[in-house]
Amino acid sequence: MILGEKTQKDRILVWFSCGAASAVAAKYTVEKYKNTNNVVEVIYCDTLKYEHPDNMRFYKDVEKWIGQEIKLLKSDEFEDIYDVFYKVKYIAGIAGAACTTRLKRDVRKAYEREGDTHVFGFTVDEQKRIERFIQGNAGLFCDWILADNNITKNNCYSILRAANIESPAMYKLGYKNNNCFAGHEKFITQNGSKSFYDTIDTTQTVLTSNGWEDGVVSNFGEQEIWELVVERNKSRFLIETTKDHEWIVPKYLNQSQGTVICTTEKLPIGKNVLPNFIKYSSVIPDSEAIKHGFVFGDGTIYTGKTQKHTYSKIQFCGEKKELSRIIFNKEDPRTIHGLDKNWKTLPLITASQEYKLGFLIGLLASDGQVVKGGVSISNASLQNANNIAEIAKSLGIFVNSIRSIIRDTNYKKDAKLSTVTFPSCCINPNWLLRTAHKGKFTKKCTRPKGFKIISVTATGKTQDVFCLTVPNINNFTLSNGMLTRNCIGCVKGGAGYWNKIREDFPEYFDKMAKCSRDLNVKLIKNKGVRIFLDELPKGVGRYEKEKDIECGVQCTLPKHLQEITVDTE
Repeated sequence: MILGEKTQKDRILVWFSCGAASAVAAKYTVEKYKNTNNVVEVIYCDTLKYEHPDNMRFYKDVEKWIGQEIKLLKSDEFEDIYDVFYKVKYIAGIAGAACTTRLKRDVRKAYEREGDTHVFGFTVDEQKRIERFIQGNAGLFCDWILADNNITKNNCYSILRAANIESPAMYKLGYKNNNCFAGHEKFITQNGSKSFYDTIDTTQTVLTSNGWEDGVVSNFGEQEIWELVVERNKSRFLIETTKDHEWIVPKYLNQSQGTVICTTEKLPIGKNVLPNFIKYSSVIPDSEAIKHGFVFGDGTIYTGKTQKHTYSKIQFCGEKKELSRIIFNKEDPRTIHGLDKNWKTLPLITASQEYKLGFLIGLLASDGQVVKGGVSISNASLQNANNIAEIAKSLGIFVNSIRSIIRDTNYKKDAKLSTVTFPSCCINPNWLLRTAHKGKFTKKCTRPKGFKIISVTATGKTQDVFCLTVPNINNFTLSNGMLTRNCIGCVKGGAGYWNKIREDFPEYFDKMAKCSRDLNVKLIKNKGVRIFLDELPKGVGRYEKEKDIECGVQCTLPKHLQEITVDTE
């Protein structure tokens, strides 16, 4: 299967990664095109300086096997992984998103040219990965040689063994990340909730415990899915995550008395996971947007006398009469005509923060109610209610689950309405414009109720997983309002692994310890507390008892290579 169509073939570029699958892809491609006029180039984006020395052995073995030289390409901007870490100001996830993007993907894009055919080591058991690649690289011509030949990852290992080539000790620089989410899970951004699937390889402005911060969305390969079920206000949420994803749990019932970090596997049943919100938005609401929100709730559409133009209008009745002066600066008119017809539609989720807050304030004045524990907005349309909730989330306002209620309205008896409720701790009293609302409103909580942990289950199913990397802050917020840790600095290697690195490769250990300090990334846990590498006591941990990891700064130390020494110059 070749993605795209073209009339003339030129270079065939095989992107080798020092991995088993890309090695087999190189062999098959060289064989396939050897009797044609095409030029096959097998290319490696050079990160060998900071990879395990066994990668160079594998590199040379593959060159001999395929019968041609593997060309090395190197970044013009970054010298090595540490240059990437310091220049971009973060270590982008345990799968090495930052260094992979800067040292490999960007280098490939700079080298490719129109007319090339590209070959990657994607196997037949990675169809979803192939589909996403096709969707994200329209116009790129690819020969999926492994998938078309029905070759799996396990087949690749068997092919290498048959050729008497020992598999590499590890693949690429960076860390293997195991703390992610299924692609359909959503998180809160300044433009509403977005899924990992829809935002892969993009930078998003996301809600963190420190307000709005930029984070990068990355794919971290296939991993086992764990199902986490939580409950809040009688609503249950199923979250598909991974075993070692980290969550923030209060130490005590009082959420303000400290927290602990727990992995999915070790979450305490019956305890709570922290919610997240911005207490009061510092945004100054747009006055025109307040009018928009009020008209959206209480206004009507009409056609002018000439039948050529459509407008909206608003009538003031009962206790809402005061709003003609407060919102429109008019003294007690019964009706205001000639307003923007678009005010009867919701604003775009991409509107400014000032506009969205103003709209929400105006809507609270028209369709809002002060209820026990907060305020609510009701609408006859469930879709509108969902969109109103997204506008609030995009402002950092915590949203309770949408409920269906039956009540009388000005237009219908026993009307079915969808109601969005916001806890009182998230509402600035100045956002309430009606005197009646101000009189009823009381603040009884300091933060929303947490999410009770109901169950944690390993599914045995594997699929591609994704996560955000938010520099320095290291957390973000799921669409339901749960605060969660991100993937930065969560190394699979335990204390024994890092002490083995310190013993056998001290220069690598010291350099990474300094980098983690400089970037405020705590890479390791000791006695349940996450610490910097230079705080790890010597002699702690037993490497031989710890679960093997696939890569790290010095990458995995296979048992038969533990005594290798490395020249880092």
